[in-house]
Amino acid sequence: MSSPRSAACATLLLTLAAGPVLAQTVPDAAPPAAPAPHVSPSPQAARAAPAPEQPMSPEEAALEAAGEAFGQKMQAMAEELGAALEAKGGDAVQAKAELDAIQARYQPDADAFADQVTAFIRAQAAQVADAAGRAQAEGAADMVRPQIAAIPARVRGEIENPSEDDGEEEAPAPQ
Repeated sequence: MSSPRSAACATLLLTLAAGPVLAQTVPDAAPPAAPAPHVSPSPQAARAAPAPEQPMSPEEAALEAAGEAFGQKMQAMAEELGAALEAKGGDAVQAKAELDAIQARYQPDADAFADQVTAFIRAQAAQVADAAGRAQAEGAADMVRPQIAAIPARVRGEIENPSEDDGEEEAPAPQ
């Protein structure tokens, strides 16, 4: 059964983990090949034609699968945290101890996923030909690791202090 807290947590997880991590762009490793001579499509055809999808590399597929598994683990953690918080009721000391234990149990998963993402980005960066692009990718790896490692604490914070709007924006007040 899904509670408003777990729904808010799922939104937070998708925002924190999947968005910035899996959408991380690393400059291409090789310079683009010269385009083959062809007739340019009309402007209407160019707008209507979807961009060709590039097949996912085995490394990207493994990282995506790891991201899915990590998201599921964080969802399970959120559910455990919510259940523990509700079960402990007004006993703040016991609730804190239980939440600490749950968070500590899931932290190694976050650290391992953070290391995996960082290693992936660094491997991609090593293939970048220009130094500026390589430095940009290395900088992204340095920034991503602590963000992923902090996800269990963020999930816990969302469970302990859920936002009032549960991610929905209110319509502006009429003037």
